[in-house]
Order: sequence, then C-alpha cells, then structure tokens
Amino acid sequence: MPAATTSALAVLSDQVAQTKQVFAETQTLASDWLAQQNLIVDALRQRASESVESQVLRSVSDNSRPSVSQVTSEELSSVTQKLRSYALGPPSQLAGNESLYLEQQLSDLLGFDVATVLDGRQLPHNAATMSALPHQQRSPEDTLEKHRHHQEAGLQTGRSQFGWFVPNAADSHSNHSQPEEYSVTVQLQYLDEWQSQRQELKKWYRYRKIVVINPFERRATIAAITGVGPTERLQYQCAGSPEVIRETMVWSLASQGKVLLFYVDDPEDTLALGPVSMPNPGQLL
Repeated sequence: MPAATTSALAVLSDQVAQTKQVFAETQTLASDWLAQQNLIVDALRQRASESVESQVLRSVSDNSRPSVSQVTSEELSSVTQKLRSYALGPPSQLAGNESLYLEQQLSDLLGFDVATVLDGRQLPHNAATMSALPHQQRSPEDTLEKHRHHQEAGLQTGRSQFGWFVPNAADSHSNHSQPEEYSVTVQLQYLDEWQSQRQELKKWYRYRKIVVINPFERRATIAAITGVGPTERLQYQCAGSPEVIRETMVWSLASQGKVLLFYVDDPEDTLALGPVSMPNPGQLL
C-alpha cells in the first residue's frame, strides 16, 4: 500500500478516536441509546483501519442487495404517498400485488426484511388506527416508578395475556423487559382460527416482531406483540406502549393514529426493538 494511503488512514484513525472520546463525554444520552441498540462506536475505527482492498470488497458485499442508497428521491416520494394512501383507508389487510410491492420497497428502505405473511399467518390488520397503552406490569411486584420513561402514561395492573414479562421485580431492567417497552397489542381474538387454535397461536404470536410505520412523519419502530386487543367497539385495531406511541409520533396532527403494521422477518433474532431509520426524500439523490 502506498505510504500516503497508510498515513491518511492513520490520521483518520486518530480522528475517529478523538471524536469517539468527545462524543462519549458530551453526548451521554446518545451514548446510552447506542448501548441499548447494541451499536458500537468502536466499529468506526475498524472500518477506518481496513485496507483499501477490503473496503472495496465490503462495498460490493453491501450492495449485493438493493438498499436505500440506490433509491432515488422520486421513488421514495412515490412509496411514501402509497403508504399514506393505505394508512388513510379503512382498516385492512394488504394482499396481492400491493403487499408484494410494499414488502420489497420497505425492505430496501428500512434495511431488513418485512412481510405481510409469515409462516402462512397474517396480522389481523396491516392498515390500522393505534390507541395508546399505559405501561404494562412486568412482574407481580412491578411499580410505575421502576419504568424508566414516560411515567405520566400510568401503569396497567395485571399480567399480559401472554404472561409476565420477567420472573420477578429484580429482573425489571434485564433484556427480558424490553418487549414491554416496545410493545403492541393486535386483535388476535378476531382471527378465524383463534377459538380453535388459541394456545398454538398465543405461542406463535408471543413477542413476534413487527414494525410500526407512521408514513406521515416518516417514523418507524420495531416492536413486539405482547397482548390481545383492543375490542372492536373502541374503533381501534391495535394499541402501542408509551415508547412506541411517542417515538413513532403516532398521534401527531398529521397521522392521527393512522399506522401500518408489517411482520419483521428476523429468524435469527438479530434486530433490536426500538426506533429505526426511515429516510426522507431530501437525504437521497
């Protein structure tokens, strides 16, 4: 490798180390969020120290599947308009060409696979109006004060239809409590097979990952299914935890609770629950 290239990479490596230190000292909230999402700032240093040849090979590998970098601003605007149109329509399941189109486009934009049908099962609704849930009780000893964020939302007592989230209050900050933070309930009780296959379906849907999309604010959050409901008389088709509601801006003036729901196809369980990036047209070519 030419000396000039080696020198440039050394300078970049030093700059990354300095930036990382300043970031950790001045952006404590962001550092905590990165840790919760299992994102490691040190990975930037590894990237800077790679050889030019390795970086080229990585780039080719990264581009083996269409990604947001290959989507134009016009294409993103078109997809966004379609998402908004479906969200504004009546509560429904997507099917046929419309579901295939959105699955492909959203998988490319979000960077992970989404689906309307998984293992032969559909969600009760893909287009829905979402209501707000209080925090759910994670264990019999759980209290509102033990929930880290949005305590103003209150606490729903009693366990979920899927059981307690954690065995006891001492585990309330473990990874097992994350499904409660980013949780949704959907109307499983109205599935045709619910009465005859309830136990099997409860086992399959328990903590099943879905992505909640607010196309009006271009916000998306990966959440887990943690319960059944609401009932039809409430005129909502799903409900979200305080974290989902606020971080997805579900009840902004533009969205008014209208969301889209898709399965997250993550068989290896590699994707963390929480907000995910959804690009704006201005970020693309």
